Amino acid sequence: MSDYLPYNDFRVDAIFSFDPDPYAIPPTPTVEYPIDENGALVMIIRNWLSPYDSAMLFNYLQTTNLPWVRPTMSLYNKEYVVPRDMYFCGDAYVEQHSYSGQSYTVNAWPGPFSYLRDRIVNETDVVFNAGLVQRYYPDDYIAYHSDKEALGKNCAVFGVSIGCTRRFYFKRKSDGYVVKLQVNNGDAMYMLGTTQKLWKHSVPRQKGLPQGVDGIRYSFTARYLQTEFDTRPIIEVPTFDINIASVVDVIQDSRKHTNFNSGNIENKDINTDNTNSDIELVM
Repeated sequence: MSDYLPYNDFRVDAIFSFDPDPYAIPPTPTVEYPIDENGALVMIIRNWLSPYDSAMLFNYLQTTNLPWVRPTMSLYNKEYVVPRDMYFCGDAYVEQHSYSGQSYTVNAWPGPFSYLRDRIVNETDVVFNAGLVQRYYPDDYIAYHSDKEALGKNCAVFGVSIGCTRRFYFKRKSDGYVVKLQVNNGDAMYMLGTTQKLWKHSVPRQKGLPQGVDGIRYSFTARYLQTEFDTRPIIEVPTFDINIASVVDVIQDSRKHTNFNSGNIENKDINTDNTNSDIELVM
């Protein structure tokens, strides 16, 4: 049973092809470092979410009528529809999210995702005031891009994958070298340091994915968006401040810092991370 998420408030009938046991002991998280060079660090945390929490979040997104958008963008004098659904969310004082030259209204945190954001804050000691939920159907993708929110001073983006396993590629900007990965249901990815400056990343088109509900993938990325009401100075998140040896311990200990039963979130010793908001798309 989940200690991380308020399952009594958000639990719905399973619609995934698997129905995980809510009382099963979740797998131990493992950490991989596919990129660790020149100040850029990418951490993949396998099994960051338990199978039950992943299924609960997937089911919530499938059964909740969120105001999804598929933005259009102009590239080389042509209009393109972004090939995935998007939901911009964040704290009440964050009103706009700039994406590919357009501004979108920031909605309230959807249901259990406010708890998910608070867990990320507890484990990283970085303030994230906004999020982007994206829904990928089997034919959807995202081209190589860098997250401009994280192009400030060694700022961070934390993402969580829910649903169908998808390929995830990084391309080094200097020479085009590609690191090919896959992200599974419940995996998290933490991009730090100069990652956005030196690398682009993508979720490419992929043949042979399951059709129907089992082929859908959701991603949730926590970000920090600078607002006119927040004039705090940017605080760097250098990669050498990450205690690699204690990552798994922090994940397993995070429930001690978050009281979901009472609905109150306790954030302890949180640093501040400010960046500029926008995303560069290359299609």
